[in-house]
Amino acid sequence: MERISLRNLMMLSIGGGGDENDSFYENYATNVEFQDVDFTTAGISEVEINSHSSAFKMNNSFKNAKIAKVVINANNLAALHYAFLGCNQLTECELNSDTGYVTGEFQSAFANCYALKKITGSPLDATNSSNTNMFYSASALEEVRFKPDTIKNSIDMSGSSLLTNNTLMSVANGLNSSVTGKTLKLHATPKATCATIMGTNNSGTFEADAQGSLSLSDFITTVKGWTLS
Repeated sequence: MERISLRNLMMLSIGGGGDENDSFYENYATNVEFQDVDFTTAGISEVEINSHSSAFKMNNSFKNAKIAKVVINANNLAALHYAFLGCNQLTECELNSDTGYVTGEFQSAFANCYALKKITGSPLDATNSSNTNMFYSASALEEVRFKPDTIKNSIDMSGSSLLTNNTLMSVANGLNSSVTGKTLKLHATPKATCATIMGTNNSGTFEADAQGSLSLSDFITTVKGWTLS
């Protein structure tokens, strides 16, 4: 299986050009679409997209595509609405935004990504996201990071039983403490793990400390004020 840049994959007619390494720079487009494309038939396992757009959006970009890994390098990665919905062979998604965070709406972004283990790169800023079905049936998910205090709407991660301790702490710190009536829904296994992760509350941020007296569960419910179910 091969790794391929977007320029080698196809020549798009929406502007931009290549560098000497034949990476494609999408200078003018705000979105690319590879819905239902089966990259595996061409022996392609990884696609990399480099964008200089001021607001590069991934809405519907890889919906139902068959690909093992996607790497996005962008000046400003601004939306993931349905971006990878149904990518059931995707195992890793690396999202790099020069702004430091991936922003926008994440509705169903990783839904039905049964094989997805890692979402790496820049943390997700969920300030303006509904989070609806964001991780629906992402049963293999282990790693994802959120910008602190940006998750403002209820989030359901109950389909993911393999979340690591670092992921659980990032999600907990990502919960916004100003909103009310919101719920973090976890699978029974990571939910139970939250009760065993001990630490301290450092100005609203959970910091792991085996000698600490605050469990991650209590941090979520008492410090953040969210319901944990």
